Amino acid sequence: MYRPADHPWLSRVLFAFVLVATVGVFFRLQIMNGFSVLFSDRADGVIADAILEHWFNVVRGLSAWTEVNYFYPYQDTLGSTDGYFLYGLAHALFRGAGFDPFLSSELVNIVVKVVGFIAFFGACRRIFALPFAWALFGAALFTLSHASFVQAGHAQLLSVSFVPVLAVLLWETHRALLQSHRGKLLAYGFCAGLFFSAWLLTGFYMAWFFAFFCSFLIGALLLTGEKPSIQALTAAARNNYRPLVVIGVVTVAALVPFLAVYLRKAQETGVRSFDSAVRSTLAIKDIVNVGPDNFLYGRAYTVAVQALCPTCDTTVGEQTTGITPLLLILMIGCCLWLWRDQATSRQRTLLRGVALASIVTWVLCIHLRNISGWYLVYQLFPGAKALRVVSRYQIFLMAPIVALVVCYLAALAPRIPRAAMIALCGLLLLGELDSGASGTVALERQSEDNRTTVSAPPQECRAFFVTAARDQDSRTLANAVYPHNVDAMMIAERVNLPTINGFSSFNPPDWDFAYPNNPDYLARIEKYAAQHHLTGLCRLDLTTKIWEENWR
Repeated sequence: MYRPADHPWLSRVLFAFVLVATVGVFFRLQIMNGFSVLFSDRADGVIADAILEHWFNVVRGLSAWTEVNYFYPYQDTLGSTDGYFLYGLAHALFRGAGFDPFLSSELVNIVVKVVGFIAFFGACRRIFALPFAWALFGAALFTLSHASFVQAGHAQLLSVSFVPVLAVLLWETHRALLQSHRGKLLAYGFCAGLFFSAWLLTGFYMAWFFAFFCSFLIGALLLTGEKPSIQALTAAARNNYRPLVVIGVVTVAALVPFLAVYLRKAQETGVRSFDSAVRSTLAIKDIVNVGPDNFLYGRAYTVAVQALCPTCDTTVGEQTTGITPLLLILMIGCCLWLWRDQATSRQRTLLRGVALASIVTWVLCIHLRNISGWYLVYQLFPGAKALRVVSRYQIFLMAPIVALVVCYLAALAPRIPRAAMIALCGLLLLGELDSGASGTVALERQSEDNRTTVSAPPQECRAFFVTAARDQDSRTLANAVYPHNVDAMMIAERVNLPTINGFSSFNPPDWDFAYPNNPDYLARIEKYAAQHHLTGLCRLDLTTKIWEENWR
């Protein structure tokens, strides 16, 4: 049997090979096209890249961190959508090295995936005490996540890679608490609090999902845990209450920047209605909604759904976050194994808690004829009203599900022929692959770079608005809203001049900048300028790239 301790250099080589191969497979389409076409599209992708470019300006001392260069003259405009803070710091490094904004953003995505692989491997080893090979397999399976790939057009969702990072920090905090090692307790506790705050300021969905899941995990552990273990933890907390209070104070202080920006913006623009939230919860079919392009299951899923529900949509959309069938079956098998086996240990208690929390929170995200347990979450859980797409929770669930399944397979391995186990693991990995035919990779790097590269604005310009983008029409709402607004956002960051245009999750209350081809567009611009007493407002013609100071 292979033991890493006997061959440390071979283990490192194997780890590096699997890491590079896994991340390479995830980004294979970009690698094959020479990074000329990237994740996302010229709508959401350019918006995200504009925010990353904002952080490049912040790092260079050109912008206040709370103010992106769009929706001028509103304040705290970063709070209109995800903040991309941690992504932005990495983006600034790539920009400083001379890469263009769009390639830099994709390199950030690669870094995030690398972090996720390494952290999940570490979590498997530290938290679940898995052998080297199984931890490596778990890291590969988690990183390849089909739902993560299909939804990679929303780069903030790739921050699911941070789940194992925070999990390890909290685990080490927990261990230090039980050992009454106050130095480690403070160090890991501080890091956990600061990292969670930074994560919230990076991508709200996955950070919120983590807090949501952990709330139920704590309850599940109290329900399934052994009384002596709970008593030991309670005693440790009592003996170390001072460092715990300090950690709590530091965490709350670290949350202040996020809360100051986003709570104010929520009051200004409002939150999601429950009707919109429940529409984005999971139908039963969405539990395994892998879309039509999954290598193993895409065709079978499409045929099955069309046979059972001819009117149901089987194209790739925001509900395409399903767990692959084999992984789901093994998850069910793991749950049965955990509750049939009466063995008690700290490890088994943890796995039972993770399984129970996964199931309960998963069920809350499902609807049956518009009846959903999400109503309770929406009403009672802080921050739930800000979520637009509840189905994204399944992207998060890949972390606990993969951990459970890999622990289950590791326990079964001695009783199953090696060839059969290798084949099973191969099928699990293959099931996470998708052709990307539905447009996961669609952002044309050179075209977008050309669109948003303009000359420096005249010194008299204090802000600007844009005309219709090249070839823009208004036959669809998306075409009427996105092209000119997102180009304006990126240009504003690249020339460091604010624009009144823009588009995000929450637009200002008097935003009225759609349909730029309509005859009343300039009248709407003038009305907005008058309402906000704007002076020095210039026009940028996106077709000719000419700045106009006297456009009225």
